[in-house]
Amino acid sequence: MKIEKYLDAAKVGPASISHQKYDATGKYLLVTTYRLASASPNSEGELLIVNTSNLKVERILTLPARPHGIAVPAANR
Repeated sequence: MKIEKYLDAAKVGPASISHQKYDATGKYLLVTTYRLASASPNSEGELLIVNTSNLKVERILTLPARPHGIAVPAANR
């Protein structure tokens, strides 16, 4: 097995990655994170929308503390 690319969540927080799920097209990877206690006492969460072709974070949405899981409408969970 060879690692081609990786997403360093420390650069977007610092944060810890919680869950990941591809969208229906496979063009985007949805990643939930939460802030480490050293960065935020409230452990705020975020949803990163990552372009899978270049692993660039295209958008960040704020979520409640310590998000758990990702559900996409009309997709199997």
